[in-house]
Amino acid sequence: MTTKQLTILTTDDTHDFASLTTDASADKNVVSRINAYNAWLLQGQRDFLKSNLADYKEALEARGLKDTSIHAHLATIKSAYRRLLDNREYLYSQLPDQNMSFADKKALVDELALRIEQSNKNVSVKLTTVQDSDHTWLTSKEAVALIRIPGQYDHAGLRDTAVLTLLLTTGLREAELADLTLNDITRGRDGKAGIWVMQGKGKKQRFVYLPNGMQAVLELVKRYAAHSDNEAGLLFDITPRTIQRIVSKHSRNKVTPHDLRRTYARLSYLAGMRVEEIQKNMGHTSPPITWEYIGDVDTDNRQPPALFDISFLAA
Repeated sequence: MTTKQLTILTTDDTHDFASLTTDASADKNVVSRINAYNAWLLQGQRDFLKSNLADYKEALEARGLKDTSIHAHLATIKSAYRRLLDNREYLYSQLPDQNMSFADKKALVDELALRIEQSNKNVSVKLTTVQDSDHTWLTSKEAVALIRIPGQYDHAGLRDTAVLTLLLTTGLREAELADLTLNDITRGRDGKAGIWVMQGKGKKQRFVYLPNGMQAVLELVKRYAAHSDNEAGLLFDITPRTIQRIVSKHSRNKVTPHDLRRTYARLSYLAGMRVEEIQKNMGHTSPPITWEYIGDVDTDNRQPPALFDISFLAA
C-alpha cells in the first residue's frame, strides 16, 4: 500500500483545507492566510494532502510580498497542516478501503504525515537580521513574525508563543523566565503591568514593566496558565536549556534567547526609552553594559528631533 490511495481534492466546500484547520476562535490574520492558501489550492484544483508549500512560496514571491510576510504565511500553513495531521479520525475516514485493518490504516496515515512534515520542513524563508560581530538583533517586523510561528492551537504552541513573547517584551534572561510564577506577573505600585524578577543575576530583585499596549501579553499568559497543571507553581516548569531549544526551533536563522534580549534593548531604545530606564528593566549594573546590548544604531535614528526653535540665528 502507498499514500497514493489517500487522495483528497479540494473541491468539496465542507472538506476543504480552511474548514478543516480553522475555527471561530482563530486569530483573524491566521484565518486570512489560511483562506488565501485555500483559494490558491481551489484555483489550481490541487490536492491539499500533497506537498504544495514550495509552489505556494513561489506564488507569494510572484505577488511581490516581503520576506517577513512570506515567512508568516508559510508558518501559518505549516501549523495548519500539523493540526490537520493530528486529526487522525478524519484522515482514516478518507481511506478508500474502510475494511482494511487498523494497523494498515495507521501505516498509511503515518506515511502521509511523515511525507508532508518532511517536505514542509524544507520550505522556509530566512529572516534578514541585523548582525554586528557575533551579536544579532531582530527588527520589529521580524520579532512579530517569530512570535507568530508556533501558533496557539495546542498546548505546546501556546507555551512556545508565550515564551517568545515574554523574552521579546521584557528582555528577561533564560533562567529568570524559567523561574517565573504566575503571581510574578502583576502590576506595580503605579498600576502599570509588569513582571517581578525575584531571582535575577546576583540574586537581585527588580520589576520589569511591560511595553505600552501589551495587554495581549497578559491575556496570552493567562490562557496558557489556565491549561497548565503545574504542581511546582512555576509558570512554565521548564529549564533554561528548554527555552534555548524553543527559540532555536522556531527561528530559522538560529537566534538565541540572548539575541532576543539584545533585540528588546535595541527596540526599546529606538522607541525612545532612556538608556537608564532600559538598564533598570534588564538588571544591568551600569549603562555601558546596556549600551553593549543596544549596539551601534543607524545614524539616521540617532539624530534627535528639533529641540529648540533657533531659526532666528540665521537672520
